[in-house]
This record gives sequence, structure tokens and C-alpha cells, in this order.
Amino acid sequence: ITVGDDGYLASGDYATVGTGVDVGAVDDDLYGVNIYRDGAGVRYKGATDKGYYWIGFTDSDWETSTNWTPTGVPTSSDAAIIPDHTKYTGAQADPDINEATAVCGNLVMWGDGRLVSSSGKLTVDKGITSGPNTEIQIDGGEIEVTSGNGNFNGLLDFGGGVLDVNGNVNLSAGTTEDITNGTIELTGSFNANAANSFTPTGGDVVLDGSKIGRAHV
Repeated sequence: ITVGDDGYLASGDYATVGTGVDVGAVDDDLYGVNIYRDGAGVRYKGATDKGYYWIGFTDSDWETSTNWTPTGVPTSSDAAIIPDHTKYTGAQADPDINEATAVCGNLVMWGDGRLVSSSGKLTVDKGITSGPNTEIQIDGGEIEVTSGNGNFNGLLDFGGGVLDVNGNVNLSAGTTEDITNGTIELTGSFNANAANSFTPTGGDVVLDGSKIGRAHV
């Protein structure tokens, strides 16, 4: 392969991550998600975090170490990368948060990657970025971003539960939604004016910061 600057993969390159899992084409324009591998594990360009790449090998449990490559479970200092389904192996299960202890640093999703929070809680320390065709589904659980923003460019499917962002929520032109219930809480601004349409049929958006927040729809 051709390696780009500083040992990162250049756009369009391929790599092997962990135990023989093909990352696939790397896109310079996809939110800076340039993947490479070294002794510290998976990293994405511009970050110093070690990262874990979801492969869904055993089951849908976030806490199962064999569902990630390299083998292990993300901590609050580690990036969690949810890729396209074609990169899954074994059981090829989507991650489903059903415990209260799931954590990561940055959460990055691309391709048709899908994340479900059915009853548990995922705490994201540094922000969320979801690419086109991804899906975040909350049906009674909670995803909390303790620091940073939520940048969404895929499907938001909420039937209940909470998305709590201690920063801004930014919806792009590619964002779609199926929101019938639940709550989006944020301390910053709710920026939905770039979205082609934001027409939830239920649920609430709550601006709960100490500073004046703004809603742009």
C-alpha cells in the first residue's frame, strides 16, 4: 500500500487492522477518519487516542472483547469506530448498549454502521461523528457525550430514551430521522438548519446549558 504523511494511509488505500480485518478504502473527506495501525492499535488521523474497531465477531455486547479489534474493550481514552457492515466478521452483530458501563473517547461511525442503545448507557468522552448511511437507534437507553459535540449525518431513530450532549448538536444535509419519542438534551446549540428536513413526530429537545443556547431549524 501507499502510506500517506506521518505513517497514515492515503485516500483510497487499504490496510489490515488487528487480526486480519480489512479496513477498506480510506476516505480523506470522511470526517478525518483516516485509519492506520501500529503497535498501539487502531488510530484515526489527527488523534493520539488508541482506538478499537468494531467487528461484531461474537455477539452484540459492547463489553465483549472479541467483538473488537484489537481484542479488548474501549475505555474513556479510546476511540470506538463503528464501520460498514461489510467489515464485520463472525456473527456480524451490530453493537447494542444494554449495560450502564459502556464508554469510549471519540465515537466515529461510517458506511452503514449501526449502533443501538436499547436499555443501557454509553458514555462518550470526546464527541460523536456519524457519516452518511449510518444509524443511531435509541429505544430506552441513553447516549451521553460528556465533552464535545454530536455531529450527525445519518439516521437518528429514537423511540425513547435520551441523547445527552454536553456541547452542540449539529445535523447535516444528509441527516434523516425517525423520532417518535425520547429526549435530546444539550448544553450548546441545536443546529438543524442544514438538514433537508427535521420533522420528528414526538419527543423533546431540551436546551439545558448554563449559557444561552440556540435552536436553528
